[in-house]
Amino acid sequence: MRTYHLFLDKDFCIYNVFDSLRETRIIEPGINYIMIKENNVLPQCIVIESIYKDEYLKSCLTTLLTDMGYDKKFQLLKPLVREEAII
Repeated sequence: MRTYHLFLDKDFCIYNVFDSLRETRIIEPGINYIMIKENNVLPQCIVIESIYKDEYLKSCLTTLLTDMGYDKKFQLLKPLVREEAII
């Protein structure tokens, strides 16, 4: 699975979008919405794991977001480094 970060327009409540997207797992089982990641420097984002590749995933997300009334731009980015748990 590949990990992506979904950045939304700040005018929309990211928690509502996250909850709505999690309900669509039945429609798109290849996309898992893991969590909302908070950062001091970057805006909040939704962490996604997917079996789909870049363009197909972006197309699926565009359709899902449009169907729920989200009409702003969004960015889907791959993290530059993989975060590992520190034990």
